[in-house]
Amino acid sequence: MAVYTIGYEGKSVDEFLNILINRGIQLIIDVRHNPIARSYGYHKSTIRKLSEKLGIDYLHFQELGVTSEKRQSLKTKEDYRELMKYYKSNILMRESKSVDQIATVMKVKPSILMCVEKDPSYCHRTPLANEIAKINSLPVVNLA
Repeated sequence: MAVYTIGYEGKSVDEFLNILINRGIQLIIDVRHNPIARSYGYHKSTIRKLSEKLGIDYLHFQELGVTSEKRQSLKTKEDYRELMKYYKSNILMRESKSVDQIATVMKVKPSILMCVEKDPSYCHRTPLANEIAKINSLPVVNLA
């Protein structure tokens, strides 16, 4: 068991789902604020249907995502650092009940935090995963 994370950027939906199957993931926890995707298969309703056909459940926690207005002006590493600071001090603090809920689920069911960003160091799922790991004492593992 671990606090698994994954970004689907650059992956076909088949490749993405194969990674989850091979790791024994039983639950996708979508932490995108807006779960509409330009890439085929990653729209909320589509990924839910596809994953459930494979026996993988799906939950969406919109409140743990970052709004598009906060992401639009990201250009430099410093911009991302500032966004992560904002995320930790605002969203994670405000949504502690959702964080606790996810931490509990991840302790008993192999689950993965899903977002778009390929590089976990540029994604809000990393501070979220770290917060969850503090609660449930599981290691954080990013699946590439």
